[in-house]
Amino acid sequence: MAENKEPDESSSIAGSKVKKSIAEQLTLAVGVISTLITVSLTIWNAHTKSQIDAAEQNLKREAQKLEASREKVARYTWVRGLFDDLVAKEETKRNFTVSLINGSDTFLSSASRKLLLLQAGLN
Repeated sequence: MAENKEPDESSSIAGSKVKKSIAEQLTLAVGVISTLITVSLTIWNAHTKSQIDAAEQNLKREAQKLEASREKVARYTWVRGLFDDLVAKEETKRNFTVSLINGSDTFLSSASRKLLLLQAGLN
């Protein structure tokens, strides 16, 4: 009966191999799943970053357009302030204003200058 009480070495070795095999398979499965999750998140992050970069570029473009519009409005406001001087009775004041407008190549296009002078009754 003493023989029956002792565990069989071959069965304990086989049992540990089965346990190691299950543990190894579980470790391998967790490793593979972790790798797949990491790769998926990396791809998602790259995609999201490219979308954010594109949105930032669009915002910068729109900000530049807005700034150009603000500058244009400021120029036309300045020129509109000169309109009263264009229709003034004093010839020196009117000539000075016409010279300012004609010399402002950076402020107004030539078509805008001609239109303004035409509206003021000056050619």
